[in-house]
Order: sequence, then structure tokens, then C-alpha cells
Amino acid sequence: YLQIVDDFKKYIELGVYKYNDKLPSVRKLAIEMGINPNTIQRAYQMLESEGYITTIEKKGVYVSYQKDDEKGLLKDKVKKEITIIKQSNISKEELLQLVEEVYNDRN
Repeated sequence: YLQIVDDFKKYIELGVYKYNDKLPSVRKLAIEMGINPNTIQRAYQMLESEGYITTIEKKGVYVSYQKDDEKGLLKDKVKKEITIIKQSNISKEELLQLVEEVYNDRN
């Protein structure tokens, strides 16, 4: 499982798998690799604990790792959108409430 973890880290850091890409299911990957699903599950758990992936119940496993430059671009986009929202007379409290709804929905 450690080899799988190292391989996935490498692929994610090199951009083979990008932020928000869906990864194969545990079962599908185990069949493709010809190994026990528990091995894949253990590797996915380690990757998740290290912040490389996120599991969304009933939806799948997604890449959550972003390079710093990707985060910077995303933050710039968010700032522009917030400026538009502010100019649309949506209050800070309303915006924060929306943010809370989105973040609570994902957990």
C-alpha cells in the first residue's frame, strides 16, 4: 500500500491527477491492479489523512491537493467573485452564511 501511496502522490504532484479529478473506486482499482481491495482502501486512507484526496460519501474519491500557484489563481478568482457579490448589495453576513452552507454540505 505504501508503493500505491507514493505513486499517487507523485502523479498528483506532477499534475497527472489534478485538483478535483475523480479517482477510481477502491473496487475498480483493486481489480485493475489485481490486488486486495483492503490494500487500496488503506492507501486511500493514508492519502486522505495527508490531504491529497477527499472522499465524498456516495460520490467518490477526489483529488484535494493543489499546487501553491493553483491556489493563488483560485484565490484571485474568488476575490473577483466576492467583489461582484459586494457590488450586488449582498451583505457580508449573507455571504458568510452561504459559505457556511457550502462547507457544511461537504462534510
